[in-house]
Amino acid sequence: MVDPIESHYFPRPSDDGGDSGGSDSSDPTYGAGDVPNLAMGWDSSDDLPSYNLNPAGAATPPAAGTPTGTPLNEQALVVNPLTMRNTERSMLAATDRGVEAYIALKAKVEAAISGGAIYGQIDTDEKWVDTTTVGAPPGQGYWMDVDSPLQGGAKEFAAKMDNYQRGALIGMAAVLDVAGAYIAGLNVAGTTYSYIDRQAKFPEPPAAP
Repeated sequence: MVDPIESHYFPRPSDDGGDSGGSDSSDPTYGAGDVPNLAMGWDSSDDLPSYNLNPAGAATPPAAGTPTGTPLNEQALVVNPLTMRNTERSMLAATDRGVEAYIALKAKVEAAISGGAIYGQIDTDEKWVDTTTVGAPPGQGYWMDVDSPLQGGAKEFAAKMDNYQRGALIGMAAVLDVAGAYIAGLNVAGTTYSYIDRQAKFPEPPAAP
């Protein structure tokens, strides 16, 4: 088992993994503003930073001939940049599809919540209003819509479901956020390995006396 990944998109998970059937205090409360907007930092594989670029914060290599300490007796490190790049591109395409699906689902959820009717919150019944007057033939009147007795329970149910739907969206955003961080980390690894490889060279020979 590993510790859960912390994400700034999901700061308030429910206690004990959610409502365990006890007090309503464990139910999450999320507003529309709590659901993040997602966008791809890199729109396509063509936008991926080149491995030929130095990683952010790369130190200036020491001057040729400057002692840098005793080399470690380690086995050779083998890295396949092409495999790393292909993995980046594959994950980027999959994450892009995930973000598009998230954006579409988020719009549907918010439309359903703002509509306020999906669970029967404005359900009505028909009631017959008898307008028969004294001495007139019976059966005169009209049908009118009245609030259904189901409205109260439907509104209470909707209030909880709206929060859980938004909570599910926040969880999806957290997953996509972690996937994006992994892609960025993979790119940093590629640029770092490339940087190390470029600096791993013999210094220039000393000048002739």
